[in-house]
Amino acid sequence: YHRLVSSETVYYLWFHGMATAFDEYGFLVRNVNEEDEEGYRCHEYSNTAIESWTTLCRDWEHNKNYSHSKVTHLMKKHGIPKPLKPSVWQMILNIDSVQKVYAHVQYESFAERVQRRLSDYSISLQPSQSNIQKLMAAIGDNEQTKDSLEWVKAAKQIMLDAVRTFPDHSMFIGDTTIKENLVLILLMYVEYNPVVGYCQGMCYVAGLLLMDLCAKVQA
Repeated sequence: YHRLVSSETVYYLWFHGMATAFDEYGFLVRNVNEEDEEGYRCHEYSNTAIESWTTLCRDWEHNKNYSHSKVTHLMKKHGIPKPLKPSVWQMILNIDSVQKVYAHVQYESFAERVQRRLSDYSISLQPSQSNIQKLMAAIGDNEQTKDSLEWVKAAKQIMLDAVRTFPDHSMFIGDTTIKENLVLILLMYVEYNPVVGYCQGMCYVAGLLLMDLCAKVQA
């Protein structure tokens, strides 16, 4: 099943019964036979595996060197149980330390800056066709400053890519909230680091973090 399909195609498959179930990771499953359904891209997590991950999370700070090698072992052997994914990824990514280092980077401040920028063009965070068209029209405005033009180009590309990001995942099907969060996070990064700005593919990294961290501030 080719992953790069439009959200409209995915909805069509789901609506017409050609894809009727989601696997444990939230992705739409297409034409899965009953005898295959339970084993399709799915892990059986034993109590031992869950206990091992829980112990690792609890003892992470006390022995990080050991913990990193243990993570590799457990990932190869079991994968990460879904209920523990947010906790495990927060530790692997060292979220608490990163937030301390970048404590000066205020989420609310950057979010407000993005909202003000968007309001200048009378658009919202929703990656709709009308908002994309407004951004495209703004790109053709000769009165734009260089910085503003680069920002508008990034915003347009982010919205285009947000529509195409994980179109067959349950969190992205029919719900505009997570897409708006995705657009917001990526535009905030453009504000924070305009030299790098937005590069195609960042949407999948940010989308994956939104899935597993369950908090846009942490992402």
